[in-house]
Amino acid sequence: GAIPHFARGASLVKQKNWAEALPALDRAIALAGGNYLYGRAYLLRAETQAGLGNFEAAIEDYQLAQEAGETAPHVASNLVWAFFQTGQFEKAIEAGQIALEDNPDDLWLQLHTAIAILGAGDIKEAESQYRLIMDNAANQVQDKRALGDDPSNIWWQLNEASFQLKTFSNLLNNQKAESPVKEAVNDSDAIA
Repeated sequence: GAIPHFARGASLVKQKNWAEALPALDRAIALAGGNYLYGRAYLLRAETQAGLGNFEAAIEDYQLAQEAGETAPHVASNLVWAFFQTGQFEKAIEAGQIALEDNPDDLWLQLHTAIAILGAGDIKEAESQYRLIMDNAANQVQDKRALGDDPSNIWWQLNEASFQLKTFSNLLNNQKAESPVKEAVNDSDAIA
């Protein structure tokens, strides 16, 4: 059956062993059959494809995972990121905005959508979104502290977002670097 292959693939994904995870997840999906969308397997295969840099394949699998009921905000956020990685900024923004309707407080989803807006060249809107994200993060930290929870994951997300923005800026400023993201940016001088 599909379950042993899925379990092996899931274990390999957790280890970030993408090359071995992919055939195990392919087999699990094949054994599940066309009449049964194996949402979790599609989700893990999407993560695997993204880990391998196969973002077009990841997009397809994230969408299949969503169709099969995998609707957690991180799934949409990862889909937005995969669209961003292929330079499909408008699709990234659309996917992000739709997901934000159901998950308005998800910082990771907000951050990935904002970087797609930046990639599309809408500097003023991206700045506005980043200000809202910072306000939302501060409110979430206050709420967590009031409940006695640890807010460190929020700061980690903001730190990671800062790193992604710096990486994006460096890519745009590097004359020798080639990337579908860089090629798709409308006005890289305005962003950098």
